[in-house]
Amino acid sequence: MLAYLVPEGRRLSEFAELSGQHKQVIGTIADELEALGYVARVPDPTDGRAKLLVPTERGRAEVAASTRIIAGLEAGIAEAIGADRLAELRRDLMRASTAF
Repeated sequence: MLAYLVPEGRRLSEFAELSGQHKQVIGTIADELEALGYVARVPDPTDGRAKLLVPTERGRAEVAASTRIIAGLEAGIAEAIGADRLAELRRDLMRASTAF
């Protein structure tokens, strides 16, 4: 879920749609992330009944660290197999992930 966090926040239903997980699964993960201090639930300004999941300072730091780590890994893979092949691999993995 951290990959789908945005500063302005998202509804749990959006996380479910983006990740392909059931809303109940997302709710459980959100509870855990909130308990660990990575996210907070805030009222949705466009709908008083809804809540948004927004990153806390700790959550933003974790997303930034993850982004740096992934960039380093991708640079190493690109060096090993080439940038074009890495792009092709990404496309293949995206196709595979939506096939089920």
